[in-house]
Amino acid sequence: MSGVHIHLYLNHVAVLGTVFGLGLLVAAVLGRHRDFARAACVLFLVSAVAAGPVHFSGEAAEETVEGLPGVSIPAIEPHEDAAVPASIATAVLGAAAIAGLWLLRRPDRAPIAALVALLVLALATASLMLRAAYLGGKIRHPEVHAPAPEPGEPPGG
Repeated sequence: MSGVHIHLYLNHVAVLGTVFGLGLLVAAVLGRHRDFARAACVLFLVSAVAAGPVHFSGEAAEETVEGLPGVSIPAIEPHEDAAVPASIATAVLGAAAIAGLWLLRRPDRAPIAALVALLVLALATASLMLRAAYLGGKIRHPEVHAPAPEPGEPPGG
């Protein structure tokens, strides 16, 4: 498996794990569901673990796709610039998730303030991850950066 494969396969795990974990954490905070909070923390950990290889395989992926037809070279740099803070935020979120799991180990305490803080961090991280993913899609997916058709105009026309 090449760096391109690692980058393309695991980036979905990192992005979607963060987004789905955010959804679970919202449900956990609103409904006071400790099991949802634990599941969210596990997803944040999985995302953080996946984000490492995604980040470090980015350069290999770039070198491989630069010469391929349909690749937007100008789109690579903005994706790289967005990926760095997204990777850092995901690592921080993973560390916070470990702390969250530690706080959730005792059934007699409801660490709502800690879960709300984790929720804010998860929201910021998901935003950074989605932005990096969107910009990454612009590298090879022309439909992402094509102008939207005017109302009444057929797509592609």
